[in-house]
Amino acid sequence: YRAHALRGLCVSVGGLTESTLRASTFAFHKHVGELPVDELSHLVDDLVELLSQHSTEPRVSLPLLRTLIQLLETRLLDPLLQCNVSSNASPELIIRIRKHIKSSMAG
Repeated sequence: YRAHALRGLCVSVGGLTESTLRASTFAFHKHVGELPVDELSHLVDDLVELLSQHSTEPRVSLPLLRTLIQLLETRLLDPLLQCNVSSNASPELIIRIRKHIKSSMAG
């Protein structure tokens, strides 16, 4: 159920509805900021997997992308990007985002 909960949270965090956006963003950012690097790596792996699974569903993929952008802009992913963790999260994340952008522009 973890992936389903994460998907729902990302739809709230990356969504456009102001009423859910503020509270969910604050809670999610606080939680992510407290994660050890290995758990942060698992979170990003899960986000990449969700983006892959829902790449053709803008209702889910766009909020996922907005959530990832927020995490990058707030520098919450910096510990993961700056250390040598046994994860493909960083390159895989970039690959998935590029694929999504290309498919969005083509369709």
